[in-house]
Amino acid sequence: SDLMAAGALLALREAGRRKDMELVLAEWCRSDSTNPAPYINLVVNRASLQDKAGAQAALDAFFLRFSSYPETLIQLSEALVPLGETDLSKQCLAQAETQGFATYALQQLLMEACITRGNLPEAQDVLDRLAPLHTANDPLAGYWVLVTRLVAAALDPSSGVQSNLVSEVQKQRLSMAAYHRLISVLRTSGQNATALDVTRLALDNY
Repeated sequence: SDLMAAGALLALREAGRRKDMELVLAEWCRSDSTNPAPYINLVVNRASLQDKAGAQAALDAFFLRFSSYPETLIQLSEALVPLGETDLSKQCLAQAETQGFATYALQQLLMEACITRGNLPEAQDVLDRLAPLHTANDPLAGYWVLVTRLVAAALDPSSGVQSNLVSEVQKQRLSMAAYHRLISVLRTSGQNATALDVTRLALDNY
């Protein structure tokens, strides 16, 4: 089952047994070829090992079977965000565009992958493309304001831009994971004073 396979993969990952993970994933793909989960895991495992050729081969196999299902493209793109795998994310987006699927969610995930990778100018480009698509009653309105101000603050050290981000962080009730991500991006981009301000806000709330 998916649960048993996922458990086996987690144990192997924690033990650092990447080659054995490949064997488990290959068998899972073979025995459950209509299930996208093993193919997604195979792409992610190879990408995490920086095996570009292997990840591309796994991605091609994934597309062959599942590219006609927009939800599976989103699932894979979401799994690639923590790796900052923008090249593979772009291919998922291109597949969706070719087939005429809505791409809002995939562009959002590409933007998140760009932030993880530290490619803030490209993240800003994606934000600019998405901005006209936002609606007044968008349930993610707070998220979009926050991420827009984060990217701006990472790119522009001016005090006004930094203050805008801190002000927005004060308004929102964020998870500790969200605070951690904000602080990481700010530190990586050299905005250490703002990272300290956000750290203080996080400590005030937790």
